[in-house]
Amino acid sequence: MSREASEVDPFETLGLERRWDLAEAQVRDAQRRAAARWHPDRFHDPAERDQAQRRVTRSNEAATRLLDPLERGRALLEALAPPVRPPEPRPSPGFLGEMLSLHEGLSSGEATERAAAQAMVARMRSQAEAEVARCFGQLVPGDAVGWQAAAAALATLRATVRAMEGWSA
Repeated sequence: MSREASEVDPFETLGLERRWDLAEAQVRDAQRRAAARWHPDRFHDPAERDQAQRRVTRSNEAATRLLDPLERGRALLEALAPPVRPPEPRPSPGFLGEMLSLHEGLSSGEATERAAAQAMVARMRSQAEAEVARCFGQLVPGDAVGWQAAAAALATLRATVRAMEGWSA
């Protein structure tokens, strides 16, 4: 995805409310409405067709971002950032140490250790998803403390998702 695409507010592009708990059907419906409205075949003038094609492309990129929970979280953080944006927190060293330990369990030859580590990572991901939902559910535009909490929760979810993807590959 291009840098320009990530700077465009995907919620605004699709006319959706900025919130974490968007259903896939809401995003798909908004994407279909945009495609129907801006379909290039509806325009005869070449300049208008080009503009319509760009709008359809932006709508598709916006939908892709909003359907990915991590990208949706990043878009919310961008849109709801306080005027003076604090640094985005990283997962704590304790959390990263725990993830490393779980990685070792997943890498071991023991089936029981691998199963236990996979179950723990799945629980951690579920907890991280619940924390992200809680933080974004309470976040209001410009709230620096709430924004940092949401950013920290999203960073934890991102680390957990990446771990699960990396270890299942």
